[in-house]
Amino acid sequence: MFFVERLRNRFKKIEAENKKIKAEIKELNEKHEALLGINDELALDMMYKYHELLPKERYEETMERRLLRRIGYKADVKEPKTLNEKIQWLKFNDNIPEKARLTDKLAVREWVREKLGDEYLKKIYGPWDNFDEIDMESLPEPFILKPNHGSAMTMIVKNKNEMDKDDARQKVNKWLTTNYAYNSIEMQYKYIKPKVFAEDYYGDKGKDFFEYKIFCFNGKVSFVSTAERENNVATSATIYYPDWEVTPFKTKQYPINPGEKPAVLPELISTAEILCRDFKFVRVDLYVMKDNSIKFGEMTFTPTNGEQIWDPPEYDRKLGDILKI
Repeated sequence: MFFVERLRNRFKKIEAENKKIKAEIKELNEKHEALLGINDELALDMMYKYHELLPKERYEETMERRLLRRIGYKADVKEPKTLNEKIQWLKFNDNIPEKARLTDKLAVREWVREKLGDEYLKKIYGPWDNFDEIDMESLPEPFILKPNHGSAMTMIVKNKNEMDKDDARQKVNKWLTTNYAYNSIEMQYKYIKPKVFAEDYYGDKGKDFFEYKIFCFNGKVSFVSTAERENNVATSATIYYPDWEVTPFKTKQYPINPGEKPAVLPELISTAEILCRDFKFVRVDLYVMKDNSIKFGEMTFTPTNGEQIWDPPEYDRKLGDILKI
C-alpha cells in the first residue's frame, strides 16, 4: 500500500513537472514568434530605407535582382517578354500622373463617380490626417479603418468600446508616416498625400459579399480571379476567362476551386472595361454585394508588385505575349 501511494505521488510530481515544462515551452514559442515578427519588421524597415535612398537610375536593376530572388528567373526589364517583366517595365516607363491619382483610394472616387455613377461607390467617413482627428462617435459599428495610399493596411473594429486605442493610434500613425512607394518600388504611390478614412464593415469576403479581381490587358478584360475564403483568409483562388471558363493557369500560391458564375458577370465585365479603357494594364477590383449590386474596390496597376509565380510557369511568358506595351 505504501508503494502504491509512493508511486501515485511520483506520477503527480511528474505530471506537475510536465505541466510546468509545457507552460515554459509555450512561453518560449510565444517569445520566438514575437522575435520573428520583430525580425520581419526590421527587415522590411531596412528594405524600405534602402529603396528610399536608392537612385532612380538603379530601380530597374534592383527589381531584376528582386525578381530573381522571388520568382526564380533573371528578368529583363529593359526588353520585357513575360507578364512580370512587362509590369515592371510599365512601372518605370508608363508611370503617368493619372495612375497616382487613381491609386489614391480617395481621389479615385471622383473619377469613378464620373465614369460610372455614385451608386458604385461605398460610403466612407473622414478622411483624417492622423488618428486623434478621427471622430469615433460618428462612425458606425462595425467599421474598417484604412489609409488611402497603400495596400494590405486595414483595421477592422467590431466594438468601439473594446478597441485598444493606443495600439490603433500606433498602427494608424505608422501607416501615415510610410511612403508606400518605397516598400517595393511602386512609384505610383510616391506623391499620394496620406490620409486615413473609414468604411462600413460589410462582413466576410466570400460569404457576405464577393470580390472579383479583373485583369485587363490593353483596355479589355483578359481574365478574372476570385478566391474562396475561411474567416477572411483565402484558401483557394480560381481564374476564369470572361465567359467563366476556368483558365489552364493559376497562381502557384493557391489551389483552384471553381465556383458558380456570378449572376451579374456581364455587368462586371462591362464595368471593368469602362474603367480600364485608357490603360495598357490594370487590375480592376470590384465587389458584388448580397443584393447583387456592384461596388468599386480599387485600381491596381502593379498587382503583387509584378512578382506573381504562375503555374504552369510558362504562362508568365504566354500572358506577357498577350499584353502589348
